[in-house]
Amino acid sequence: MNDRIPFTISGTPPPIANQQVPFDHTLRHPDADGIDPMRILWAVWEHKWLVIMVLIATLCIGLWKYLSTPPRYNASGLMQIETQEAGLPALQQFEQYGNVLGGSVSIAAEIEIIRSRTLMTDVAERLKLDILASPRYEPLIGQTVARRFSGSGVAKPWFGKDQYAWGGEEIEVQSLLVPENLLGQVFTLVAGKDGTYRVLNADGDELLQGSVGIRAEADLPDGGQILLFISRLKARRGTEFNISKISLVAAAGALSGAFTAVEYPNYSGILNVGFSAGEPEQAATILNAILDNYQRRNVERKGEEADKTLEFLEKQLPPLKARLEAAESAYNDYLREHGTIDITRETENVLTSIMEIENELFTLQQERETLRSRFKPTHPKIRSLDGLMATLTGKLRTLEQQTEALPEVQQTVLRLSRDVEVNSSLYSRLINAMQELRIAKAGTVGNARIIDYALPPTFPSAPNLRKTVAISILLGLFLSFAMIFLLVKLRHGIEDPDEIERALGIPVFGSVPFSNTQRKIAKRINRRKTRVRPLALEAPDDLAVESIRSLRTSLHFLLLEAGNTILLITGATQGVGKSFLCVNLSLVLSQAGKRVLLIDADLRKGHLNRLLGVEAGKGLSELITGEAERDAVLVQMQPQGLDFIATGARPPNPSELLMHERFSNLLHWGTKQYDYVVVDAPPILAVTDPAIIGTHAGASLLVARADINTLGQLDESVKLMKQGGSNVRGIILNGILPQRGYRYGYRYGYRYGYRSEGKYVDTSESQR
Repeated sequence: MNDRIPFTISGTPPPIANQQVPFDHTLRHPDADGIDPMRILWAVWEHKWLVIMVLIATLCIGLWKYLSTPPRYNASGLMQIETQEAGLPALQQFEQYGNVLGGSVSIAAEIEIIRSRTLMTDVAERLKLDILASPRYEPLIGQTVARRFSGSGVAKPWFGKDQYAWGGEEIEVQSLLVPENLLGQVFTLVAGKDGTYRVLNADGDELLQGSVGIRAEADLPDGGQILLFISRLKARRGTEFNISKISLVAAAGALSGAFTAVEYPNYSGILNVGFSAGEPEQAATILNAILDNYQRRNVERKGEEADKTLEFLEKQLPPLKARLEAAESAYNDYLREHGTIDITRETENVLTSIMEIENELFTLQQERETLRSRFKPTHPKIRSLDGLMATLTGKLRTLEQQTEALPEVQQTVLRLSRDVEVNSSLYSRLINAMQELRIAKAGTVGNARIIDYALPPTFPSAPNLRKTVAISILLGLFLSFAMIFLLVKLRHGIEDPDEIERALGIPVFGSVPFSNTQRKIAKRINRRKTRVRPLALEAPDDLAVESIRSLRTSLHFLLLEAGNTILLITGATQGVGKSFLCVNLSLVLSQAGKRVLLIDADLRKGHLNRLLGVEAGKGLSELITGEAERDAVLVQMQPQGLDFIATGARPPNPSELLMHERFSNLLHWGTKQYDYVVVDAPPILAVTDPAIIGTHAGASLLVARADINTLGQLDESVKLMKQGGSNVRGIILNGILPQRGYRYGYRYGYRYGYRSEGKYVDTSESQR
């Protein structure tokens, strides 16, 4: 494999020879760029399986809700309410009675009358809606199974639960009477054989036994009686039903809540009415009963108005008739006594004017009495009437003064004649009004007319499958996006190489993508499998291996300007993949024809031998203490050109051993015999060993794990290395998700033809 770089690894190109690498250990926070739409899109793409799983979950829940929710059927009808009606013509002469059987109507008020407790109570009582009876279903799937039963008999019980109804069960309760304190309490009716049944209370105590078609009654332990008449019962023996008696007020409230009425088009007087129920026939029956009840009440209300008006007029008729008879008698007696008296045309005109004014004053007085019951005397309408009546009264006095110039006999005749004419006119008008009112009352139809009665609906109005699916999808997207947002916010680890370079001022030499193959290798190592090969040998075309080859080229230029070819690789914390990088970097270096010495200097937890498939034996600790010779601990690996020194025994004083002259001599010897000396050191934040080793190294690299390590950890690691006399020349970002390569500019590498097998699985053990 040659050294050609297949794709760019990070945003900063690798340093070349004689180029100074800028270094600033002071932590600088990245610029706040606000909301990045591409970052949001990549976050969603990264968690696409979370989105899919949440969507599947919400869809399953929504479909389960759809299947388990009892259907609701909405019956609809059409009604017309005449908003303007003419009153009786004869009563228009009496202002306060002119609107009897007529006048304006408010649609909103009529809708409230329809849904009023009085009207709904009548419907509930007539249809016996205060009696509730239904089969008892298995809580989870019982109703769903029962609704899909289409046989003629009764469904067989599922799971041996024969106490539940599973389809085909029916019950019809004609009457149920319980004490008032038991209203709303649910009783259990257990079907027996041959039409018998038992009724139990909530505690399971038997209250009564009965048979279908026979009235049953029993005394209750707490006093009172329960009376029950069941006209129909279709069920297996042992099937349970829920029965209860609720108050008519509660039943009326339920009816009012299920009833809808909307005027459409506006101001047309056309009401689109509807009622929702669990059965299509029930919905249509109840709605038609509500419409019939309202129409009947409307007619009765009009009839009551007419009755009250007629009753009042009948009371006014006798005294008016008496006044008329008295006026006629006085007029006739006067004429008999004085004979016929001629009245001039001028006098007749005066008499006619007086009669008209008195009739008008009578009408205005009646109107004022009507307004007086609604408004105060200072109201503008009443004041206007008072002014008009005062004007007419003044005219009347003027006319009466004109009659005073007549002879006394003519004055008397004029007065008596006027009384007769006025009372006769009022009496005739009253008689006509009563006749017209009686005729109208007999044919009263009200101002409400049913245009379309409700028919049983064919399809349920709820639940709606499309609506359920749409809501489930929207809810799933919302929940998944919220979870992604929380995950991104809670994830403090670094993921962008540019972010590291901006914050720390240290170049990122390589970005190694996560390898699913390495995850499998790590599992085999954990299971103590003997035949284990490193990733560079197991899958040489893996993306992670390709990125390490590119890192090999970058390190070549880095070490050209270094004092020696010793390369120290450490990490900020444990589990970042430094050992994985040491092994595979050493392999790709040796594959390029270089002689490489790999030293496991993690004297506390070193395990490079397991990654290389080498048995544990004597190693670095024995070499430093003088217990073993160099040739005894040196292991030659395949391919040729790679030699390995393991940790050996775990010493009690690893830091002191690393400061020993023999360790320094080993490194010096390695630089003479090998092209590269790669040293694997423990995490710098845990121990000071990397700082000690770093004083001998030509270059020190810090490994960071994407999404695991934070900028603060990297900054502290750089400070500790510098305090120990060793500068970190670069950072390797390990474990980047392959799909994030598009976000960080790795498209060329993916098109180049290398790909990692399998899918991403998040485990910190995969690339150690």
